[in-house]
Amino acid sequence: MTTVHAQRYQIGVNGATTGYMGDLNSENPFYLKNFGGGIFVKYNLDPTWGVKLSANHLLISGDDLDFKNTLHQVRNLKFNNQLTEIAVALDFNFWTYFNSKHRSKFTPYLSTGLALLKHDPYVYYEHNKIKLRPLQLEYDALTDTELYKNWNLAIPLAIGIKYKLNSSWDLGIEANYRIAFTDYLDNVSKYYATSTPDMVDLPKVTVGPVDSPRPFDLNDWKHLADPSNNLTSNAGRSRGDGRNMDGYMTVGITLTYTIFDPNCYSWIKR
Repeated sequence: MTTVHAQRYQIGVNGATTGYMGDLNSENPFYLKNFGGGIFVKYNLDPTWGVKLSANHLLISGDDLDFKNTLHQVRNLKFNNQLTEIAVALDFNFWTYFNSKHRSKFTPYLSTGLALLKHDPYVYYEHNKIKLRPLQLEYDALTDTELYKNWNLAIPLAIGIKYKLNSSWDLGIEANYRIAFTDYLDNVSKYYATSTPDMVDLPKVTVGPVDSPRPFDLNDWKHLADPSNNLTSNAGRSRGDGRNMDGYMTVGITLTYTIFDPNCYSWIKR
């Protein structure tokens, strides 16, 4: 019998390409345009199950002009978003990965849990970064009188495979899709605005020609609400895809360092 230190604690980093699915992209799960990354710590309950706490910063974006159908080309909406995510997940290894006579050098795994998400969509409009949430671009005096929340929950669903480089380091590949409990990652949800918010706080920026700039005004607001410049005729018509939840995904690599626990032992027959 040989004493082996249990591999209870792990820390790691991840880097990934990022994508989004929602009102501007309802069909393409490989719509990966941006990047992100994060850190995590993990406690292994046993060779199969583990609990992971992670923090990630992810960029996502979408643009109707990336799609060739007429609806997207005419609607001409776009957005960017920076997502800050804190998640707790339960990992399941398909194959015994450590502390076993029959342990494997690699294993596929699944992971799911709960995430807290902060987001704040924006666009670049005439070289200005304009936050979209305060503009209430789908405002209706009867039904849309409040700002949507920019703190939401999400459910991560991940699949991956990891390989043990040595006793301390693991390298993995992971794909993770998050179902967000919001339809506003892209600032698009319901209908074209039927009125202008009474208390809207217009951005304090200048637009127009360099030699004769002017303040951002309600005409700019109307253009962001409907870039096809048909807001009068589109008012009250569907602006989004009718679904009430957006999603975002990552595909990337993980690098994990194992911290051996000197107070925990397992016995392996030689």
